[in-house]
Amino acid sequence: MMRYFCLRKHDNSILIRMNMKEKADNTIIKRNGVVRTLIEKIGEGREWMRYHFSKDFLGLLKTVLKSYPWDEHYLYELERAKILEMCRYQERRRTFVGSEYTIRDMKICMSLIDIFNSNDTDLFHYTGEVKYIPIEGTDEVEVDSRDLVYHCDVYVNSRNAGRFLSEGQQESRHPHELYIEKARSLYHKIRLERDFEWWD
Repeated sequence: MMRYFCLRKHDNSILIRMNMKEKADNTIIKRNGVVRTLIEKIGEGREWMRYHFSKDFLGLLKTVLKSYPWDEHYLYELERAKILEMCRYQERRRTFVGSEYTIRDMKICMSLIDIFNSNDTDLFHYTGEVKYIPIEGTDEVEVDSRDLVYHCDVYVNSRNAGRFLSEGQQESRHPHELYIEKARSLYHKIRLERDFEWWD
């Protein structure tokens, strides 16, 4: 009986030591978990600071602050600023296989926005002289622009103009305007087919 009691007491002490060790291990695991979580939070905070105070983000923020309710070009300016930020990010990180094609598409889209969203006088010019002829008996003048000759400074393939302009528009639009419409159409086509890949 005494031997049985001693064995029971010995077993209990082993169980107590095992429970204490298990509690200690659990405490260490919890502490490690807290430390890991804290390190992850610090890392996320550093990444947040690095992103929100980067040159690219500040450039995007500058574009956001330029908003006016009557500015028809603003949305495209905002898209261009965001695409530029994403393009530079991919150039630095190369986050997935084939990112070079995504970077290429982004750069094409930025170039297309530059074509159709700006009043780029480099696309065309006029030669000749505008004459202002006074109208007798009034303070007004008549504008005589018959000597003006229009010149398009970019090559425009007009054979497929019907895909971008109506028949009436084709007769009244200058070639550089067709060039702009083609750029706008190609931009939206790339966005439609490819932009979901930009966030992989």
